[in-house]
Amino acid sequence: MNMVNWIEALVGSICFWLSLSICWRGYRVDMFRHRLFGVREKLMLMVADGRLDSEDISYSFLRMAINGMIHKAEHFNLLTLVFFTAADGPPFDTPINRWKDATKKLPSETQNELNALQADISQAFGIYLISGSVIMMGVVSFIMLKQLFESAFKTRIHVRVAVELAAESARFRRYENAAYKTAAFDCALAPA
Repeated sequence: MNMVNWIEALVGSICFWLSLSICWRGYRVDMFRHRLFGVREKLMLMVADGRLDSEDISYSFLRMAINGMIHKAEHFNLLTLVFFTAADGPPFDTPINRWKDATKKLPSETQNELNALQADISQAFGIYLISGSVIMMGVVSFIMLKQLFESAFKTRIHVRVAVELAAESARFRRYENAAYKTAAFDCALAPA
């Protein structure tokens, strides 16, 4: 490799690093916040429509969680998740368990809507964490490609089995028709 190629590779690497650190990280944070603003809007519409009381603990927990995530979004990464998960207290008395207990007192339709909002928050947070780590993106890409290849292989097997079953069924019908014709012919020739 000559000197010009090394310089081109260095300039390309620097440009890639700058675009990743300046553009992608800002975009990632903005997209995460945008999704959380949408979830918070749905939550507030539930209160405005009267399906949920603004004094209810399930509303205040989700609202505070969303507001905290919006406010501290740029500080979240995989390392902070591992740290806070390890430093958390006993698993039986977590805020999410208290929230789940509070939502059980609500009507089932409201429970379903709140659970869907909480699932949207979890999905947004998971995508945000995964997209911020090159290692996690590689692991998730590997898992997705593996599942894609496995499903394509299973589909191929299912198609082959279906073709074999159809051929077997056609052969069986031919034998059945031949046996019926032979039996009918034999019955017609037999003396009564």
